[in-house]
Amino acid sequence: MKNVALLCMTQVGTEVKRTATTNASGQFTIPSIPPATYRLTVEAAGFKTYVRDATLLADENGSLQIPMQLGQSQETVTVEATATLVNTATPVLSQVIDRSRVIELPPISRDW
Repeated sequence: MKNVALLCMTQVGTEVKRTATTNASGQFTIPSIPPATYRLTVEAAGFKTYVRDATLLADENGSLQIPMQLGQSQETVTVEATATLVNTATPVLSQVIDRSRVIELPPISRDW
């Protein structure tokens, strides 16, 4: 299974960023983070972006439970069609008849 989420820890004040991705179980590790206040952002396809501020102390190993909420799915549908030509110059109604329909027509017989 692919990594399911991208995490970004941004140090508040310096804007230094550290990133990681989760494994299939949602676990992640960002080693050797200096003590400071961080803004944690978690993004995953199909979920709302999660943002939380956290303060890390020296020699602290932390564990976070991140509640991911379902987001809106986005789907794009592209419809392509050609426009029907409309004769706006003359009030004449016309139609194109293909060859197979012409062949099926009954023969013209004049009975005078």
